[in-house]
Amino acid sequence: MDKGSVVGIVLGMVMIMRNVIFDIGSVLVEFDPERFFCERFANEHMEEVCPLIFDDIWAGTDRGDYLCAVAQRMHHERYPQYRKQIDLIYAHWMEMMTLKEESVAYLKECRKHGYRVYLLSNIGKESYEYLRERYAFFQMVDGMTLSFEERCIKPEPQIYQALLTRWRLSAADCVFFDDQPRNIQTAIRLGMRGIVFENIEQARKEAALW
Repeated sequence: MDKGSVVGIVLGMVMIMRNVIFDIGSVLVEFDPERFFCERFANEHMEEVCPLIFDDIWAGTDRGDYLCAVAQRMHHERYPQYRKQIDLIYAHWMEMMTLKEESVAYLKECRKHGYRVYLLSNIGKESYEYLRERYAFFQMVDGMTLSFEERCIKPEPQIYQALLTRWRLSAADCVFFDDQPRNIQTAIRLGMRGIVFENIEQARKEAALW
């Protein structure tokens, strides 16, 4: 076993396996709606509309309260002046979730160094099904805790507790990568080591797992 994958406890006590936990959006796959839609539809004022759409209504899809068709109707009602842009976003949003290949390569490296690997993500059912059909990293992990199944979202502590309980993890033995500082703050409060993911070079350097 690689020495970087364990925490050594002195005086002959048991060696404890470390666990690496990845968010999905903006960590393993691209998720930058404003950049994606501004580039794709340059004349549609997407810099104004995207922040309005990826909001509390959108969070309801992550929470598993409803599917995207319902969210789309709710956005039509809330922002009737942006109906065209809303329809464009809902027609094309899955296309922005392209694989971050260097991040997935790092996930594989973690496994090779003896770490167990998990996913903890705010993700809707449709996003999950779309990504699982296309990308193999779901089959590379030891377990996953997804918001639409748990009916709660980060940074709510319940979803972190669900991860720890289901997979019998100790928070102190976990390193968590997430692009949102508020999600990392909750992880740290619960006893995990948390790293705000900016890019793979920064993240792996800061983690220094081996």
